[in-house]
Amino acid sequence: MGGSSRVIVETDKYHFPFKEKFIFYKNNHSQNQEKIEFKELHRDNIPYLCFFVNVKKPLWEDSDKYLKQYMSHIIYNFVVDYMRDFLLESLIKRYYSYFNQSEREIILHLTLHKISEQNSRKKVSEGKAYIIDRLQEYFQENSYINLEGFVHFRLKKYLADLKYCVESTIDDFLMEQEYQEFLKLLKYFVTLQEPKIDQVHIMTDQEGNFQIRDSEFKELEYSFQEGSGFSYFHSKVQKEDFIISYLVNFAPRKIVVHQVLCYHYPKAVEAILNIFNERVEICKKCKLCKRQRIRL
Repeated sequence: MGGSSRVIVETDKYHFPFKEKFIFYKNNHSQNQEKIEFKELHRDNIPYLCFFVNVKKPLWEDSDKYLKQYMSHIIYNFVVDYMRDFLLESLIKRYYSYFNQSEREIILHLTLHKISEQNSRKKVSEGKAYIIDRLQEYFQENSYINLEGFVHFRLKKYLADLKYCVESTIDDFLMEQEYQEFLKLLKYFVTLQEPKIDQVHIMTDQEGNFQIRDSEFKELEYSFQEGSGFSYFHSKVQKEDFIISYLVNFAPRKIVVHQVLCYHYPKAVEAILNIFNERVEICKKCKLCKRQRIRL
């Protein structure tokens, strides 16, 4: 095998993907003159990959160090680019089995999206350094590695970080579910309401504060009747909830949502459309919106 240096990689379920990823990585990223080769072997009918440095000299004093550094980076890329999705899927299934299959798939997708958004260059470099360091420490005394065993026993911090990401995503997922259920309740409440006002215009001023105007563009006061069930919104929740509770309370026959509101409070506009459906009209850049000089 061109010398005594070698690294054996064995894996219970990633044998072929690892082989394919190695070939791809080598063909597209390696710029070194020394070539890393591998042989596919079997032991007790279990396949494994034996990697070695293909050099002309029978011995090369740095070949072992070079090979293990090279394989450390190969394994790192495989873990974060391929195994990560399966590790997340396994974590979700193990700890959150009370979600059905469809919900688990949504949580996985949202977790991957969250990781992608949160991966600043600093976090990526710190995570890479942690995994590479663990691999190089391991290879100081070993030339054989089982991928699953190494990840589960030597990369506990990495697994803990993935689990934390899943937990954070599930918190967001449950909050969104509760929010959607709340919107359904408000929608039902609106169907029981007699309209207390014919038409309202919803917009914001230059500072992004809500403005509610009637059909003649006169500003309306933000007041609730005692016992309406929505008065607590005024001081306890965010501006988006306040404007929604106002509209639900007065159930206007027509709601004109102006572009500036879409710009400042897109989630509130989404909720208004969800609750009031055909009662909602989005303005077509009226004079008021144009005066706000919002780039749309």
